[in-house]
Amino acid sequence: LTERLPHLSALIMDIRGHGNSSSPFPSPHNFHTCTEDIFETLQSLELTGDRSPTAIVGHSLGGRLALQYAHALSTDSVQSKLQAPKQTWVLDAVPGQPDPSVHHILRTISSIPLPIESKSWLFKNLTEKHNLNKGVAMWIASNLKDIEKYEQKQQSEQNLKGKQHKPLEWVFNLDMANELIHSFAEQKFVPMIRDITSQPSSIVNLVI
Repeated sequence: LTERLPHLSALIMDIRGHGNSSSPFPSPHNFHTCTEDIFETLQSLELTGDRSPTAIVGHSLGGRLALQYAHALSTDSVQSKLQAPKQTWVLDAVPGQPDPSVHHILRTISSIPLPIESKSWLFKNLTEKHNLNKGVAMWIASNLKDIEKYEQKQQSEQNLKGKQHKPLEWVFNLDMANELIHSFAEQKFVPMIRDITSQPSSIVNLVI
């Protein structure tokens, strides 16, 4: 989008417990604290006042947080020094509890011991032992990263066995993800949309 529209700029964030933000954060882990993280990041970058983001986009859990962010600013933009976005894009997110499959997937990956040998091992484990379909298993296996810190002895032992790859771990923090999932039912999805869109020039776009 920014390549096609060079007058626009974008800030891409990993929410707490995910990607490069997977390091420990102080509890509690919920939609409110995630929104506070966004506020603090924007304020640290001096993206406040007239430089506040004019739009926010989020996918799935990120869509829920985009809604939470826009709602917080539509009701109290003075305290944060941030202006409410004119457009809020919520992608693949619906009101209410997360689909039961989300809880099943979290329970499944929580049962898998770390470190993980390889993506192919994980894929086989998920499809054969846990009976997940191949598409879901492939998606889960894409959420792995090399463990940056591991004992030299373990590396040497693996090399001797012909395993040249590094051990793997999740790109997200499982404890935080399991705690964040409880915020889904607590969020007043539809009333929030009504509050946001009652403000002048505020639009919420739902893509499901």
